[in-house]
Amino acid sequence: MIAGSCAIVINPKIWNADMRRGVSTLVSLALLAPAAIGLSCTRAKKHSTLFLPDQEVIATSDPRVALEQELLSDVLENYAHDEPPDTQIPVLGTVSNARIGVGPGDLLAGDELARAPSRWPLVLEAPATVVSKLLRVHVSADLTAAWVSDEVSWRVPVCGRIAVVPLRITALYARDGERWANVFEHMSYGHEPVASATGLRGLTLRPAVVSRSVADAISRALAPVLSGRQSAALANDADAVALGPRWQDEFRSGSVGTAPIAPMPLVAEDRRVGAIGRDTATASVGYWVGTLIGETTAGKVRLRGSFVLERRNDTWMIMQSHISSPVDDEELAQRIFGTALQGLNPLRISCQ
Repeated sequence: MIAGSCAIVINPKIWNADMRRGVSTLVSLALLAPAAIGLSCTRAKKHSTLFLPDQEVIATSDPRVALEQELLSDVLENYAHDEPPDTQIPVLGTVSNARIGVGPGDLLAGDELARAPSRWPLVLEAPATVVSKLLRVHVSADLTAAWVSDEVSWRVPVCGRIAVVPLRITALYARDGERWANVFEHMSYGHEPVASATGLRGLTLRPAVVSRSVADAISRALAPVLSGRQSAALANDADAVALGPRWQDEFRSGSVGTAPIAPMPLVAEDRRVGAIGRDTATASVGYWVGTLIGETTAGKVRLRGSFVLERRNDTWMIMQSHISSPVDDEELAQRIFGTALQGLNPLRISCQ
């Protein structure tokens, strides 16, 4: 596992080919020669790009390291490009990719991704910057897939200052020939799920399963987690990650096995269950993306969930979990800017 825990600042509005090459170079230097980063960071500041590694990674002939390094660079570049993912991924079979975003309407799958809006919340007049704070990449044992987690600051310039919108991102990628292809991405803003007086908030997802046997096996592995019980299927690997809807619901490595990921019992609503590989019988990585129904004291809520599982000795182990509650732009802006919020689309803030 490569820990790209770092800060990379990207201005998506002025990203260009030279900057893409710059980030790739910086990523390589960070992973292979951390001592050289000081000079590179100084140069990068001219392009509003800064990479600050927090630990040394030793160069090795292990192909996993090379694949992780490649994906690390791809993820950071994708933050800046902010383009819809490719939906033509043969290794996914009949279940196409998906994206979960922050807002109630940010739930897309398959052909819907071709018209996907920006992944970033709020419509802004001035360019914002992306700061990746805790990027983690792990390649599966058979090198066919990799899962990613990150804590991101979406930094919005207002009134001569910078407002920070904290976001969490998890994702799954499949190795498709010589490239990494995005299977799903899940972005969220951590907050307490709140029932709406108008009913369940957020879109549902068009269901699909790659095979009934895989879907049933993965659903059985997830059942204890969704019901709020401890589960032997939760991996305790050093890079295991479990995120719940609230900011405090964040668990890593050894704490994942006993983590109360779901703040309430949840029932699966719609789901997309897939496996990476042309033969589902031998696929070692599977995933579940869908909507979940829970109940608070004020009523029912619709949450989103995504899970990455790796098959080990014929047992599906949950490597990465992410459950979130949608929040629309108005509520998000009010949480960040309070009474200074004057309007949306584009964002307008009182500087008084």
